Formats: sequence, C-alpha cells, structure tokens
Amino acid sequence: MARAAGTPPTPTIPGGEPWVRNLATLASTVDTRMILTVDLTVDRPDGEAAFARTVARALPPRTLAAVEIGNEPDLYAGEPWLDGRRPRRPGRPPWTAGYTPSVYRHDYIRYARAIRHVLPHVAFQAPDITASAPAWLQAPEGLGSLSPRLIAIHRYPLCYCLSPASPLYPTVPRLLNYRASALLASSLQFAVPYAAAHHAKLVVSEFNAIASAGKGPPIRSIATALWGLDAMFEMVKEGVAGVDWHVRPGWPNSPFSFGPHGITVAPELYAMVIFAELERSGARVLTTSTRGTGASSIVLWAVSRAGHLALLLLNKTPRPAAATVNLPANPDAVATVRRLVQPAGPASTRFGGQWIGPDGQWHGTPNSETVAIARGELHLSLAPLSAALVGVGAPTPAANPYAIAAGSRPGAAASAHRST
Repeated sequence: MARAAGTPPTPTIPGGEPWVRNLATLASTVDTRMILTVDLTVDRPDGEAAFARTVARALPPRTLAAVEIGNEPDLYAGEPWLDGRRPRRPGRPPWTAGYTPSVYRHDYIRYARAIRHVLPHVAFQAPDITASAPAWLQAPEGLGSLSPRLIAIHRYPLCYCLSPASPLYPTVPRLLNYRASALLASSLQFAVPYAAAHHAKLVVSEFNAIASAGKGPPIRSIATALWGLDAMFEMVKEGVAGVDWHVRPGWPNSPFSFGPHGITVAPELYAMVIFAELERSGARVLTTSTRGTGASSIVLWAVSRAGHLALLLLNKTPRPAAATVNLPANPDAVATVRRLVQPAGPASTRFGGQWIGPDGQWHGTPNSETVAIARGELHLSLAPLSAALVGVGAPTPAANPYAIAAGSRPGAAASAHRST
C-alpha cells in the first residue's frame, strides 16, 4: 500500500499535468486499484470533482476504487496555517476555528454530491481521521448512497511530534513493545463493528511505525520489520479490512525510496513482502499456543491457506529464544524454515538468504532449513531480533515471490493524494 504525493491543490488540473500523467503510467505498470484523496481544505467541491474526473479518465478502466474526501479533518481546528486556503469572511473567525464533526459532515455532503455528479458509480472513503472518535466516524453516515463504503482511520504507535519524555516518543524498545502492535489494533475495537453495522469496511488508510518521521532520526533496525509483521496481523485479528502503508518520498520512515541508483530498501519492506505472501486470497489466521525456553518473548502467528499451514515466529527481544509449537493436526511432518535476520545493519537484512536490491528484485541464493515435527511438536530457536517463516505441508518457493511489487497482486489497493 502506498500514497503518492504530487502537486499543490488547484481547482482543475489538465489531463496532461505531470502528476496525473505519472500516476496513470504507474497504474498501467502495476496491477492495482487506487484510492484518490481530494482536498477538503480548499472548499472547492466542483473543482475537486473535476480533478477526480480527470484522474479517473486518465487511469486504466476500473482502476479508481474510491475517492477519499478529506485528510485528517479532526485536526483542522488545531492547524491555523490552513486558514489561508479558504477566503476569510468579514466578521467571521477563521474557518479552522471550531471545525467540528457537524461542519465536516456539511463539507463532506457538498463534495460527495459534486463528485458523484461527474463519477456516478464511484465509492467514497472517509472520514480519514487520526483516532477512533465516534462523533467523527458518524459524521459522514446516514447519507444513503453518499455514505462511505470504506471508513478510514490513521494509526501510528509512535510520534516524533511528542516530547522525548513521552512513552510514545520513538525508540526501538517502545516499537517492539506489545503496546505498539496489539494495543494499537485494539484501539479500533469500536470502529470495526461500527463499520460493519453500516455496511462498510474499516481500513487503516495511513499506517507506519512513526508519525512525523521527518522530525527525528530514522529507525533502520530490523525492529521496524518485526513491528510491521506483528501489527499487521493484529489488525487482521481485530477485523480491519486493509492497511495503506504510508510512503512519502524522502521521509525516513518510508519502506523504500527511489534515487539515482535505484531503490533504497528499508527493513519495513521485508515485512510487507512476508505479509503479502502469507495473507493471499483465502488465508485464515488461526489460534496459536507456544511454550518453551524464552517462549514469552516470542510472538506466534499461524495462517491456513489451501490446506497448508504457515507459522510466523517473531523474536522481538535482543536475546536468543527457543519455543515449542504445538501442532496436533500435524503429528509427524517436515517443516521448512526461512529466516528474516539483520546481522549488521539495514543493508545486511536477509529473508531466506536473499535481499532486495536497487532494482527491486531478489538477489542471492535462496536458503531454507528443514525441521522435523515429532509427536505434534515443533522445536525452533530464534536469534535475537529475528523472525522465522515456517511452512508445514507446503513446498518452499524456489525464490521469494514478492519484492518491490508486493502490493501489485490483484485485489490490492493503493492510495494517491496531492501533497497538502
């Protein structure tokens, strides 16, 4: 999942405008659907509707999955620098002052009607807020066909916008704590059933380890990959329909970035690759149990797909760990193990003996281990800060299946918005 940043907002953008043309080229190259964010802050429903129509016409057929109306409207009241985007009315306070859910609902209706007029069949995504606040979730609901089919919330466990003394200020130990994954997902406990009750799906439309990443030093440790895997599975467990990994060019929390010598890969990309392999169509997350030396430090996820079982074990501590996994349905079998490790910095990250190079492809010789399952028990050791992907009853791929195009498989969705 990715967000593409482009030009500042304007009432209309010609079809030949570079941002639109580049987006269309990307859509033609990568087999994915896209969600387009229109700019609510400019208060130009007709102009943004014309922009959405221009983008929809430039994209391949059926590429535009939805139009998202607004970006973090729950923060507008605390962002006075946005005041200049709308004309100041004499004798009235700036428009951001007192921007409430009811004001957002009014703006949402105007935008949705204008967009639906030019794109009769497009779906909507909203409210794209920073927290699971009931008043904001309810703001765009009860509008019939104009109600959003995708209810969107942003989720980050840590933020550089806070004081270093805050428990939410980014550090590696805090990122590896269960609060950054399990509790992050549980913060959506109200939103998931709310979306289902309104015949919509809940999506995390911005997702990453650190918010305001440009304000602090990057964390390039494999910890970001271990967090990403755990957090994404916690989201699945909670009932979230999908996440859009926040990718902003040049920002230190991006899973990858483009430069003159190709792609620079961060550890988070490996998390996206492994998750894409496990969570393909038809996969089911299963209940798990662990025991053994250091098992309390190990996170275990199990996925069943097409009659095969896959296990993902994460050691999120700086110490070696060992675990015994109970597999009563597989009393005597053979498992294959591919490991995610980072022995000496970000450039040394390896998954199954391979790494993703500047060309976005896998390099190196694939490497896997064979482990016996005896009497329904799998014994496995893990190095500090590492992961193991275990396949039971399934052949090991000759090479890792996804690299930079992990999100390009059919059914995936990307998001695009112009920078604000």
